[in-house]
Amino acid sequence: PFRARGLCPLVWAAMRVPWLLLASWRLSGSTAAECGAPDLLSLVLHGMRAASLAPTPAFNLHDHFQLAGAVATAACSVSDMAATSVEVGSFAGHTLLFSAAVLRYLGTQEGPPGWVVGVEPKLRGNALNRSAGQLQRRITHFPAKAEEMRVWASRQRLRLFFEDGRHTYTSTAASFNVFEPSLVMGGVLVMHDVGCCGSEYPGLLRFLREHVLRNGSGYRELHFPVPTWESLQPSMEQELVDMLEASADRRSFSRRHVFRRMPAEHRYLPPCAELCASSSNENYNRLAESALARGYQWSLCPNVRVFQRVGADRSP
Repeated sequence: PFRARGLCPLVWAAMRVPWLLLASWRLSGSTAAECGAPDLLSLVLHGMRAASLAPTPAFNLHDHFQLAGAVATAACSVSDMAATSVEVGSFAGHTLLFSAAVLRYLGTQEGPPGWVVGVEPKLRGNALNRSAGQLQRRITHFPAKAEEMRVWASRQRLRLFFEDGRHTYTSTAASFNVFEPSLVMGGVLVMHDVGCCGSEYPGLLRFLREHVLRNGSGYRELHFPVPTWESLQPSMEQELVDMLEASADRRSFSRRHVFRRMPAEHRYLPPCAELCASSSNENYNRLAESALARGYQWSLCPNVRVFQRVGADRSP
């Protein structure tokens, strides 16, 4: 089937997210909008439909919007037809399937521009084998560690590099040493668990600060719009609910990310800064024991950051 060569423990499981009303929610703050990409909402829905077979431990609604925007930006801003995309740390293949589906929706031809390469020593489950044949042809899985991919990476031109590996300073640096030199100008860097879950991975955050956020790194940050709950249409929620629940990693199911249905007037949505700083069920219960808050609000808390290469690294 698909070509085979060779976690943030916080979970938003079972979030009942209502359907998004904004049919014209478009890419902004990125080159993709200038390239005439489809609306971002359509990309997210198409990608999630394809990826719901594969569990993910902590990829929330905000993260899906950012990854869709990143894939679209990389696809339209890098004209090199030999360039491809690589993802380090694929877990069970959820984001591989999501990215491949977004590329298919964008009309990207199969071949290097339409390929998504996953680097993961052992994929969980068999979601890739059960996915549609059109997606399987777009995905290549290397059962290897990032450090073992140096020769392959040196021969590639990457339009997108998605780092979601072991989340230590050493492992992230090793992954960047292998893949970042191949990221072309205009290419896109995606990093997961550097937002709401970031406090759990101090080494990952330190690497982000020292290597990507510093002056002269050659990167600019991109932000893609995500709908607010006020823009949602409750009557059309069921499909998205089913997709989110289907892709929840049940092993990490946590009461603190499940919410109860209550009348809207009783909702209390603590700010993300407060919600993300809470690391225990006791704190979550204190914040929102009698409200819908946990699942609803955490799903919109930033946990992915996206950057575009716009210049050479000017390290001192």
